[in-house]
Amino acid sequence: MGESENGFHAIWRCRASIKFWKKTIFWKHIKQIKDEDSCLVLNNLRNVLKRDDFELFAIISWQIWYIRNKTIRGEVEPKPEALVEWCYNFWGKSVVQNGKKDGGKLDRTRVKWEPPPPGSVKINVDAGCLEEGRSWISAAVVRDDRGSFVGGQVSCQNQPLSALGAELVAVREGLCLGWQMGLKSFSVESDCSSAVSLSNRPLVFCNELEGVITDIKNLVEKSGCKEISFVGREANCLAHGLAKTTSWKGVTACSVGCVPSELFSVYKAELICSL
Repeated sequence: MGESENGFHAIWRCRASIKFWKKTIFWKHIKQIKDEDSCLVLNNLRNVLKRDDFELFAIISWQIWYIRNKTIRGEVEPKPEALVEWCYNFWGKSVVQNGKKDGGKLDRTRVKWEPPPPGSVKINVDAGCLEEGRSWISAAVVRDDRGSFVGGQVSCQNQPLSALGAELVAVREGLCLGWQMGLKSFSVESDCSSAVSLSNRPLVFCNELEGVITDIKNLVEKSGCKEISFVGREANCLAHGLAKTTSWKGVTACSVGCVPSELFSVYKAELICSL
């Protein structure tokens, strides 16, 4: 009360916006803002934050302004966690569309599964939805440097998750599988760019996803995982098919010792393309 309602206050100072910022790593920067010149604030943060972080900061700022105007018109305000997650998904999709991957270049020519380096193993992961988002299937497929099927795993998460949360759980389950198998050198691939980016960078969320991301980072440190990377759906067909097939069958949790018969043609096609 008593503070003027301008753009600066609406986005970074009012109580309605602060509850959103507290769910991000940017809150520490927001608290340090003293000058109320919006242009100066943005310029200073542009010099402090990495390019990708600044892009995400700008997206969240704009979304807070957008939501603020919708709320004034009587629409329901989203939960802070939902707003931040939406912003991260939006940012992740723009990264793929613009051909960037964590600040680097995304190889758009890669539309097939590729074997890992000699002596290494690759684990492809994906998530499938059950019961309209009330439970999710995580699928992982393990293949060696010749493309041979080493094993796989499916597991059911009996809890409501967002799509991004389910993809992060799939990454975590793939890492767990590699660690439990005692693999000395392996990589994990997912076709969810936002999940991959969150797995590879400092924590951005301060909500229920934080625990899953922390698990991922701990597993990377203690396992033989060398990389978590993004690939297009075309290069993740077997894991995607396993997640969908498991959803159809209603299987809750099991190890996969061989390629399911209904997915053998997918496995064979990926193997042939990789040669």
